[in-house]
Amino acid sequence: MRNEERGFTLIEMLTAMALSAILLTLAAASLRHFSMVQALNGAVDEVASHLRRAQSRSVSESHPLVYGAWFERGSPVWRLVRFDPKVAGTTADDACTSEESRELGTGMFSSRVRISSVAADTSFADTYETGVCRAALGAAGVENQFVFFYARGDATAGQVTVEHPTLGRTRAIQVTGLTARVEKP
Repeated sequence: MRNEERGFTLIEMLTAMALSAILLTLAAASLRHFSMVQALNGAVDEVASHLRRAQSRSVSESHPLVYGAWFERGSPVWRLVRFDPKVAGTTADDACTSEESRELGTGMFSSRVRISSVAADTSFADTYETGVCRAALGAAGVENQFVFFYARGDATAGQVTVEHPTLGRTRAIQVTGLTARVEKP
């Protein structure tokens, strides 16, 4: 009687293991890329959502409160701000406060998401509120921009760009001045 049982050879086992390792490496790289793209998209969605919330607060709460956001170029940190002129006609009692400090992305692959630029239309650059808020928040000399939403339904127009440097991708959020519309083109 002959034993016809055969096993795998060493070369067959090594080939199977090498192919499995290659497939796992490709899957891990794809998963990492997917996670980074999701982190960028999530950061853009978060900023747009908070800008829309600031817009609705400006319209729904008492005039002359102005709500907006402060973005610092190259940083993942941004702030929601509130400007309160208190008494019309005087500037001495005007106050700008940081209501909430936010950070883009807190996950494993999103820690590199940041504000890459804040492009301004003419009205987006420097307004009276911008000067008061820069002084109040200690933002003088820092490359930053503010987006403000007013009770009359308009806003400072401009574009905020969020980037993920590892991916080399950017996504923009557009604020239209006349309608205060927040869009993700």
